[in-house]
Amino acid sequence: IAGDSASEEPAAAHAPSHDEHAAGANYLKAALESTVRAQGQAMAQAQAQLDHGKALYQNCFACHGAQGEGNVLLKSPALAAQESWYILSQLQKYKNGVRGKHPEDIEGMMMAPLLALLPQTSDMEAVSTYLSSLPFQKPPAQLSGGDLEAGKALYVACAACHGANGLGNPDLKSPAIAGQADWY
Repeated sequence: IAGDSASEEPAAAHAPSHDEHAAGANYLKAALESTVRAQGQAMAQAQAQLDHGKALYQNCFACHGAQGEGNVLLKSPALAAQESWYILSQLQKYKNGVRGKHPEDIEGMMMAPLLALLPQTSDMEAVSTYLSSLPFQKPPAQLSGGDLEAGKALYVACAACHGANGLGNPDLKSPAIAGQADWY
């Protein structure tokens, strides 16, 4: 029946020519090369930021330790493996005078002028990224005689922001506290 699409023979599929195969292969090759190049550039930029952060951190490890492990004698907290967003936030607070101004916060007052060594936001970002890349180091216990059950009961209020396991919550701007030194 003329015009009845159900009775018409399907059109033969067009087989791609050699030139069409070659064009498709060249397109895919170019796309892959571009992706690999972009990934390589991103990796190089990330490594450069880590290297810059490590160099800048040389000014910090007298108090915070060579591996960001902290120092109980100086009341300097461990920073290794802390989230970069949190470290950056705290550095900005020191730089902007939000932290380190209270006369009873001797350690904070010592920290604030050191931010002159990180003049650019990109410097603070680099240090934050470097510190967050360092492996976590479990600090040695400094306190003894605590009441674990009382601590658990008190932590219920803290868990609302820091999480049941102390892993923090970026949405609430609450840092991870699991594994932080007991004295801190």
